Amino acid sequence: MLQKSDVDHALLGPGGFVAVETKFRSDWSAAAKDLGAMVRQAKQAARDLQARLRVWTPAVRPVVVMWGPELRQHFAATFERDGVTFCPGHLLRDFITTLNDEVAGDDVRRAYDNLDEYVRRSDSGEVEESGELPRTITQALHDSIFVAACAFVSAMIVLAPVGAKPAGLWSIVVAAVLVAVAVLSRRKWQREVRVQRVTTSIIATSAGLGCLLSVAMLFFINR
Repeated sequence: MLQKSDVDHALLGPGGFVAVETKFRSDWSAAAKDLGAMVRQAKQAARDLQARLRVWTPAVRPVVVMWGPELRQHFAATFERDGVTFCPGHLLRDFITTLNDEVAGDDVRRAYDNLDEYVRRSDSGEVEESGELPRTITQALHDSIFVAACAFVSAMIVLAPVGAKPAGLWSIVVAAVLVAVAVLSRRKWQREVRVQRVTTSIIATSAGLGCLLSVAMLFFINR
């Protein structure tokens, strides 16, 4: 994501830096009039990507990758237009493998690190402004399964040593350890939604059982 747009794909490697704009058309027969707009968009994406790589040579290559039914009838081969490469999707691998090596490994890694840092900052800003991305139904279902499983396992682990003398004490210790591990995991993986939900279930289950066992021990001691 950029300030007001996005780059579909960024390719970084010995063959150079490539900003890929993906275009799908159900009918490419009338696409000739749209190529100029695609050229402008691809060039802008390349300039934006270059600024975020912070490696200025070589220049980012703008590429438009075309997809759609009957594409081969109208654009059967890769071609250039105003400094932008137009490549049918089925030829993209062939096109990339023909690029000559022109970037040293250190420069590739530096560009990747710069882009990765930008993405992390951009993602954090987007989350703060718009909130986390909504979870899909499948993800929510998997989360529920993991949460239920972790709650059950946590309860079994806490209750396993409950009969060891002094009765209940070791279960309270185990509960405290599980809570501590879960809290540390939450801090380490703050952006992982599933980790946050799973650790919440572990903390709630372990802390709840630990408190109940503590109350029970106090009750029996006072008696």
